[in-house]
Amino acid sequence: MTTLRSPSRPTDLPVGANPRRIAITPDGARLFVNNTLDGTLSVIDTASNEVTTTLALTTIPLEPDILVGKRIFNSASSPVLTTDNWISCAVCHFDGTLDGRTWVGFPDGPTKGLPL
Repeated sequence: MTTLRSPSRPTDLPVGANPRRIAITPDGARLFVNNTLDGTLSVIDTASNEVTTTLALTTIPLEPDILVGKRIFNSASSPVLTTDNWISCAVCHFDGTLDGRTWVGFPDGPTKGLPL
């Protein structure tokens, strides 16, 4: 996350699994993050850059093993599955398939996705 006070300095904030979509209050005081694979909403105080509350919104109707797999597939936090923790499997393998493109910008050079 890039803060409003220092737009050139990113800040890592721990939120829930597979954060998607954000919203900010009109005064910029709070930021809301939808954590799709947790069924939660993280509320962030933008002055302190801290998660102040995590609200349970729903339960995810998947078998536990399937949900764990989806969280791993959509996360860049495992050094075993990603280089430098910056890109998840889901970025190239949309919905678990293959996009057929050669991606540049990887530390090891251009990479073409492999079938899963």
